[in-house]
Amino acid sequence: MIDVRRVRIMNMGTVRDIDLTIDKPLSLFYGDGRQCKTTIVNAIKLAFGGAFPPDIIRHGETKAGIRLDFLDD
Repeated sequence: MIDVRRVRIMNMGTVRDIDLTIDKPLSLFYGDGRQCKTTIVNAIKLAFGGAFPPDIIRHGETKAGIRLDFLDD
């Protein structure tokens, strides 16, 4: 099992910079529209080898990044 403990997303979709700590066995993302829920899920998917479409980079930026930190067993 892969245990992601931290997600950092920079310049993707509507996200400029977000740093999430995941410290529970189950995480739910909920909220109104355009609150970055889908961007967070897509970023995790992309970090595991999904195709990175060029239009995902935040408007006006030239670079984007995703960082995942894992539990060190």
